[in-house]
Amino acid sequence: MQLIKRSTLYCLLCFGILWLLFPVALRAQTGNRTAETTPDGQPALQSLLREVRQLRLALQRTNLNVFRAQIMLERMRTQQERVDRLTRQLEENQNEITGSDLSQSQITERSRDLESQIKQEQDAERRAQLEAQSKELKFIMDQQTERETQLRARQAQLTTQLLTERAKLDEMDSRLESLERELEPQKP
Repeated sequence: MQLIKRSTLYCLLCFGILWLLFPVALRAQTGNRTAETTPDGQPALQSLLREVRQLRLALQRTNLNVFRAQIMLERMRTQQERVDRLTRQLEENQNEITGSDLSQSQITERSRDLESQIKQEQDAERRAQLEAQSKELKFIMDQQTERETQLRARQAQLTTQLLTERAKLDEMDSRLESLERELEPQKP
């Protein structure tokens, strides 16, 4: 019986201690529950879910912008190659025009010399040879003039194409800068 009284007393004592501690635990849970609610009264879990969704959307937007920037960089590289190719073609064309001008001036000078020799030549056979050379030089001069006309037309075409391609490159560059500004962290 004493054992029963002791165990009952021991149980009541434990139960009393638990009873005293239980409201503290209950208050701690209640305190957590009030801490889990936001000022506008929404539960913290909903607030956290909303924040996670916003972070996911922000991450998706950032990934999309990075992907767009990579595509834009590749397109810019391709566009830069076009601009470089057209620039080389324009330089080559300009060199051909310069060479053609030089050749024409040499042919013109040679033609003048032949005309002067033809006027001074007394021998008919020699004169005929000089006149044949003069006709040949005039034919070459006509070909050079035609070639130079073609080269100048090509130069105008290349210049127009180059300006168009540079404008496209500049537009891509400004779009890339815009994307870059979007990707920069927001400053408070």
